[in-house]
Amino acid sequence: MTARIEHVVVVVPARDEERVIGRCLAALQAARQAARAVLPDLSVDLVLVLDGSTDGTRAVALGHLDVRLLDLDDGSGAAAARAAGIRDALARSTADPARTWLASTDAGSDVPATWVLDQVRLADAGADAAVGTRRPGEPVAAWRAARVPGRSGRHGLGAHHGLRADAYLRAAGLGDQPGRRPEAQADAESA
Repeated sequence: MTARIEHVVVVVPARDEERVIGRCLAALQAARQAARAVLPDLSVDLVLVLDGSTDGTRAVALGHLDVRLLDLDDGSGAAAARAAGIRDALARSTADPARTWLASTDAGSDVPATWVLDQVRLADAGADAAVGTRRPGEPVAAWRAARVPGRSGRHGLGAHHGLRADAYLRAAGLGDQPGRRPEAQADAESA
């Protein structure tokens, strides 16, 4: 039988996202509140990993309560930033990895209010992992204009996904540690 989820860690990699990070964090805080309204014993940590940001992303994030900020100076990319955030959160946590859900979204996304609760329900039903589509937090016309048709870019690397912490640990990550990046990811980051 699958262990019920008791703790959720949401990791958001961000680099120069001053324009959209406020909406993203507000949406995540609303999703956390909605989940805790249904599951009052559920703990949900939000971790924003600043990946070499040079704009006002940090200042905007400081206006949001209960968001842990982790600073990286190297600008190593969304996947490495996400991995650093997960490592940091797991090192700080006393929760059982089998009862911990790791979720991640892109800093330019507005998650729906049920985002955390939906993932916990999937995990409690037996899922070890879940993926979803990205809802752009910036106006759709601007989001589409910044993308190259037919080519994935850096913009989707932190998009919605989640998995049990014990599965993450057994797999030694998501291929997101430096030196272990999948070729498709490395190609996207060099674009």
